[in-house]
Amino acid sequence: MMKVVVRGLTLALAILLCGVAFAQHGTSGALGRVIQLAQPAASAPQGFLASEAGISVYVDIGHPIDIQVAKGLLQGVEAETESYVIGVLAMEDYSESQWPHVYANSAGWIIVYYSKNDPAAKIMPWKDYNGGALTTTLLEIALLRYVQNLSRGMGVPLDISGMQVSYFDFRYPTASKLLIVVDTVNDGRDSFSYLIPSGLWVHEASWTLFGNRYSQRLWVDGVELEYLGSGYSVGRLGVDYLTLEQTHWVTVEGYECWAGVAIVFIYG
Repeated sequence: MMKVVVRGLTLALAILLCGVAFAQHGTSGALGRVIQLAQPAASAPQGFLASEAGISVYVDIGHPIDIQVAKGLLQGVEAETESYVIGVLAMEDYSESQWPHVYANSAGWIIVYYSKNDPAAKIMPWKDYNGGALTTTLLEIALLRYVQNLSRGMGVPLDISGMQVSYFDFRYPTASKLLIVVDTVNDGRDSFSYLIPSGLWVHEASWTLFGNRYSQRLWVDGVELEYLGSGYSVGRLGVDYLTLEQTHWVTVEGYECWAGVAIVFIYG
């Protein structure tokens, strides 16, 4: 099992999440969220995505899609045929580097994804996160907005809340779970630890750091991985930070500001 422990002063929680042991102390860190990964059905488009896409969220809206309407909702259209369109979805309040790709086809499939070259931690929705339990991701938010605009554009009532939305990482078809662990701090430092047990295969571990002003810093095992004046950054954890059966420490600092770090594990 993978253990995550956050140092703090008051609260201590321990829960089992789908085979992952997760324990936390303190009030600044949020509980982790485990997301099940599921390969799309055989009817879903997969060929080109297998070579282009990384972490993804997808849905069959159960209604034909007007490709011209779908195209008009995208910026930087990358590919288009009579039956599908691929482009970039602009996300208000997020930098262009965080805008996801969208695939939509006439049969009703929509796949929102980041490139295979992007760390999975890009799914952390910092601008829409207000602390506490993490209930969504940036890909889910993008999918919701796209379907809502598609509904208006086609004049068809579409409600994503009643649809089966799934996640998959096309780079790691055998991976079964994704874990997001978030820790935040307001003018200070906070730390948590994780331990990867023998027998658990981690396909990727990545991080994202965010802050609203002044400076934010991130350390893992005492090594400073990032320093920001303000804003957003993302990267991967190297093999030195994935040693099995060894406790690894993550520390986040915000100097006279609010700051947060999220670590994302893809495993199973």
